Amino acid sequence: TLVTTWRAERRRRGTGALDVSLGSGAIVAGRVVDRDGTPVGGELVTVRPPDPAGRLPLEWPAAATAPDGTYRVEHVPSGPNVVESRSSRREIHTNEGGATTVDLVLDPA
Repeated sequence: TLVTTWRAERRRRGTGALDVSLGSGAIVAGRVVDRDGTPVGGELVTVRPPDPAGRLPLEWPAAATAPDGTYRVEHVPSGPNVVESRSSRREIHTNEGGATTVDLVLDPA
């Protein structure tokens, strides 16, 4: 867990310290293959909330797959999430500090 101290200004009471604890999130890792089971390297895998209203795609954790099709996305918020690539998606639930394995099979284009 990352702990930081922010300075906060309180009305009519001056300034004070505000301790904020930020969790490290979850890890989502797995492998991306095509329908024949061949690993797909260079595929972007994104983990996003099921209802991303108001959030820009740049705010979502993502990773590109290695040549062997493996990927690892860190700092994923806890709760319901969607793991997706260009033609595959899975709904999952992540827990703070936990790791979830999600393998994706791409549909032919």
